[in-house]
Amino acid sequence: MLDSMQNHFMIETLSTDTQGLNTASPRIAKADNVESKDIFYFLQNGKNAETGERFTVPKLVSEAALLIGAGTDTTAAAIATILFYLLHNPRTLQRLSFEILSVFSNIDELRGGLSDCVYLRACIDEAM
Repeated sequence: MLDSMQNHFMIETLSTDTQGLNTASPRIAKADNVESKDIFYFLQNGKNAETGERFTVPKLVSEAALLIGAGTDTTAAAIATILFYLLHNPRTLQRLSFEILSVFSNIDELRGGLSDCVYLRACIDEAM
């Protein structure tokens, strides 16, 4: 866990990151005009509980960077855990492979049909 001084340093560093500002600018410009409400939508519409003020652009960029970093780390850990257990349990890997290959005929179908993979869900839940 970061102490308040480290947290303040990270926010200041990320807030002055020109690349981060340039990357976030197109999304910030969309504001509420988005097809789906992503995490940035909620950040952009969030308000400080004490002051009622919205986040500044540098604060939005720093919050987004922290969330992306946190999500990347947890996703990587989850994938590593799942792969570790699958590679150490050949029967489980074989059963999962069979399920995936029977549900999907090509890689393009992966986008919407993961709910049909009951065993995959069980593997993910077990690894978590």
